[in-house]
Amino acid sequence: MRHNEKVDLRAAGLAQSLAIACAPVVPVVAAVFTFLGLILSGGDLLASDAFSAITVFFVMIFGIRMIPYGTRYCAEALVALRRIQEIFLLPEYDQQIPVCKDANIAIHFKNATFLWDEKGRDFLRFSRFNQNLSFFCASFYWDIETDTIRCTSIDPG
Repeated sequence: MRHNEKVDLRAAGLAQSLAIACAPVVPVVAAVFTFLGLILSGGDLLASDAFSAITVFFVMIFGIRMIPYGTRYCAEALVALRRIQEIFLLPEYDQQIPVCKDANIAIHFKNATFLWDEKGRDFLRFSRFNQNLSFFCASFYWDIETDTIRCTSIDPG
């Protein structure tokens, strides 16, 4: 993906550089070809007409100088839109944590299982509780003497 973006931006930058370098020459070349066409077709070239034509061509230089910036900005916008499209096409993450309906419950274990390792005695493993536990706990701690997990509860009321 980054390679394609780099190629697009590099091509737009090259086009911008060439257009900026050639922009001052365009009105002169356009005036010369216009005058040659007028003279070769047998028309009369008056000084007032030549001055007006040159003025118009040099006024057009502002628009000509804006074309490279426009192409560069369009290329950057295209790259940005491709990135946005790629983000929008990512698969949705639908495994959200369900919102608890009771505001007094901080932790709710349903058919939870806990055990601790007999070797290190400081890791929890899974074992099975047969009842649902819903309570508001300040902290858990492991009682080494009785080999149980205790909860210091806070009265929500």
